[in-house]
Order: sequence, then C-alpha cells, then structure tokens
Amino acid sequence: MYESSDLQERVGRLQPGDKIHLTVLRDGAEKNFTVTLKADAPTATRSATVTKSASELYNKLGASFVPLTPAQKLSSM
Repeated sequence: MYESSDLQERVGRLQPGDKIHLTVLRDGAEKNFTVTLKADAPTATRSATVTKSASELYNKLGASFVPLTPAQKLSSM
C-alpha cells in the first residue's frame, strides 16, 4: 500500500515537462492516463491551489487536523 507522502516524494523528483503514466481506480475499473507536468504556479496562486487540493484530499481520506495544544508540543520534544 502506498501513502500520499510516497506520491508527493515521487512527483517531487520530477521536472516540468516530464510525462508520467498514471493508473487510477474509478468505479471499480482501472483507467490509464498520460500526464505532462507543468511548472509551479506563481506563489499566490500556488498557495491557494495547494490549500484547496489538500482540503479535498483530506476530505476524501476522512482525515482531519487540529493544532497541537501547548502540552502536546512539550511532550513531543
């Protein structure tokens, strides 16, 4: 099983213009795509895009996050 961090690491090693082959599972069937990576968006656009994408991903995975309490921050040191 792969984690989302595995995907981030693998994509992070690629360059704009690289073509990658993706296989996704939709409605019980595998679908194949070839994707050409683009360069990063400008900073203002990128942060909005990343936030939206992260929120969508967390919702799909059923994950939720809350800030650590001061006590939790101290106990992790």
